[in-house]
Amino acid sequence: MFFAGVTGTAFLFGPLVFAEQPSANDLRNSLQQLQTQLQLLENTKSGSGLQGFQFIHTLYRGVTDNTSGNEVSKLQQLLSEEPDVYPQARVTGYFGQLTEAAVGLWQTKHHVVSSGSPETTGYGVVGPKTRTELNLVLSARHPALNSESVPIAPIFGLSNSGDIYISRPTSGTVSATSSVNIYLPQHISSNINFAMSGLPVGVNIATPASCNDTCTRIITVAVTPDTPIGTYTLIVTATTPGTSGTTALNLTINNAPVFHFTVSNSGNIVIEKPLNGTTVGGNTITVTLTGGPTNRLTFTQSGLPTGGTAPTLPACNPTCAATNNVTIRTNTPVGTYPIIVKATAGTLIGTTIYNLIVTERVPFNFNLTVSNNIIITRPSYGAFSATNVISAARTSGAGVPITFTQTGFPAGSGVTALQTCTPTCDNLNTITVNSSTPFGTYPITVTATGGGASRTITYNLTVSP
Repeated sequence: MFFAGVTGTAFLFGPLVFAEQPSANDLRNSLQQLQTQLQLLENTKSGSGLQGFQFIHTLYRGVTDNTSGNEVSKLQQLLSEEPDVYPQARVTGYFGQLTEAAVGLWQTKHHVVSSGSPETTGYGVVGPKTRTELNLVLSARHPALNSESVPIAPIFGLSNSGDIYISRPTSGTVSATSSVNIYLPQHISSNINFAMSGLPVGVNIATPASCNDTCTRIITVAVTPDTPIGTYTLIVTATTPGTSGTTALNLTINNAPVFHFTVSNSGNIVIEKPLNGTTVGGNTITVTLTGGPTNRLTFTQSGLPTGGTAPTLPACNPTCAATNNVTIRTNTPVGTYPIIVKATAGTLIGTTIYNLIVTERVPFNFNLTVSNNIIITRPSYGAFSATNVISAARTSGAGVPITFTQTGFPAGSGVTALQTCTPTCDNLNTITVNSSTPFGTYPITVTATGGGASRTITYNLTVSP
């Protein structure tokens, strides 16, 4: 089947050959093939309008020609040039499911991205990277022509590396960068010059230097406290004698996050008033960063009683923590004292309150017990031993070490020394008798002394025949 006479171009469609009487499905498939080829013919007959065209918008499902400056139709025309990517070849001006699928296949074929989704990897979306590759293909296939179909300017591709996001400062300036990329198949003698438009008030930007070969130019944008918050479309125009191109990126300016923090403590401090000297108790003060960039903090404490002191906590940048040791003396009154810890950074102040509880020192005291009496059969020769356990249990006050003595042992017997310990504690008590130890029952007195307290207890040592 043959069509001719369309802009001097002939299109040849393959004959429909069937091995037998065609079925309804065969006829439908053949009709679909013919419709696709006719659509391609129509695209060519009407003129694609792709000569010298460059994409500048991000295209995705739901975008139309009305919102993209006819870029959806241009995209569909370019995709239809590759039947393995867009066999439907429909030019509707609406970016729908078929176009999204075709863009994904095109991205895979041209090694842009091969998997994912529009939300995760941009698969099926014309974003900055895909747009750059599309523009390079356009420049190669459809260079800008004059009325005599003679190139009037060098072919170049123009793209950018992505949008710019800046937090507006409270003082001074803050900068952020993107880049524009020029692709030239070959070196040219004339320069490509850059110009930018769409900048809001209070933005400073340096015009990138010109180039005459494939190049990348950094765009540095600086904003001040007077720059209005918002999102602005920055248009970069590249111009060389006879032709120009544009690429667009968004400049988004937000309020800078405000520094903020919270202060907390690990709990109250309880200290027994000392009988002499000093006593120390402590907790931990923590500052947690809750917003903005960190800043240095200093600390103060107030509310300490007479004789009470606290160290100056070290300055820090949150999130941070410091050990807070409070010291009291013999003249510190018993009581509960709310202590205010204040963290300060400029005009920002955070506080936390804990209680310092000073209690009267309770005198040390303890009980003394013995596990059992000891009975030993006197040996005919050598020595025999037996044991019991002496226990000291603290009943009040802070524990202090105590020492032990034992008295009342008969001749010919021996005992191991009991170890000094801090109640509550146990001591194994071992007694030995020999063949010369007199028979009888002997009361053994154990005395334990320490911390101003003394206790005694008695058990019986029986030496039997």
